[in-house]
Amino acid sequence: MKKNNLLFWLVAVLCVLNVISSCKKDEEDSTTSLSRYVDINITRCERVGERIVVEFDMKNKSGNVISSIAISPSSLTDNSGKEYSTFDNIGMRIKGALNRPYEVGPISLQKDEVKQLEVVAAGFDVNNTATGVNLVVTGRIKDVDLEKNTIKASAKIVDNRVLDNGIQTNDAGIEWTLKSCKREGDYLYVAYDMKNNTGSLLKNVSFLEANYMTKGFTFVAQDDLGQTYRNLYHAENNESYSFALTFDIANNESKTIITRIADFDRTGNATKISICNELKCESYLFSDPIVRLINIPIE
Repeated sequence: MKKNNLLFWLVAVLCVLNVISSCKKDEEDSTTSLSRYVDINITRCERVGERIVVEFDMKNKSGNVISSIAISPSSLTDNSGKEYSTFDNIGMRIKGALNRPYEVGPISLQKDEVKQLEVVAAGFDVNNTATGVNLVVTGRIKDVDLEKNTIKASAKIVDNRVLDNGIQTNDAGIEWTLKSCKREGDYLYVAYDMKNNTGSLLKNVSFLEANYMTKGFTFVAQDDLGQTYRNLYHAENNESYSFALTFDIANNESKTIITRIADFDRTGNATKISICNELKCESYLFSDPIVRLINIPIE
């Protein structure tokens, strides 16, 4: 009888020790999980040109001030299984900031504070078949010695691009409006307005023909007969033409840009033109540097 009581007592002690050990393990796991300290919520997942822009909120839910957190994109996978890693043109930035490094931080977060961040991947799903993405970001929190722990979020893709007969914008803050597309002798003139809706003055904007070797397209300009053209020239309003334009543009300001193509379609049979131009700025980083004019009808 005494032996049975002793055995029962030993089993009970082992069970208690196991429960205590499990509790400690759960406690350790919870303190080394990024999700213990922050939540991420995707607020925008949209195709822009040939890129995908994923914006998300990161909220401090720890109940305390986090004085040093660093966040980096770990991977972005579309629903077909293709992964876009940090070695495949993914970058991250705090929304509105110029730099797009592979890591944001260290930054501080007050209790319940929310930071808006965004991830941009180039060369995204060139076949336009993906309908969703899975985002994984890595976080490091110096305050609690948390090193390289991940957190995940998913979202459906929104596609508001103009896919034909129009101008495909390169950034949500830029509005493009086609004005005219006319032949004059051996020249083709395409005029369009660029309006700055970014909320900021854009300084030293450069506008020029895109490098046709850039990933995502194979020509600078091409008509519907398949004839390609290079050495495009541009003018602001009706000023002199040059290979590249440089200008400042204030918030809510519009500028008229005219692209001229020489020796255009000697057959006279072309009815549409597609053009790829590049837009760069020292004070603002566009979601996609390429502005695409797609199947513009020729008057």
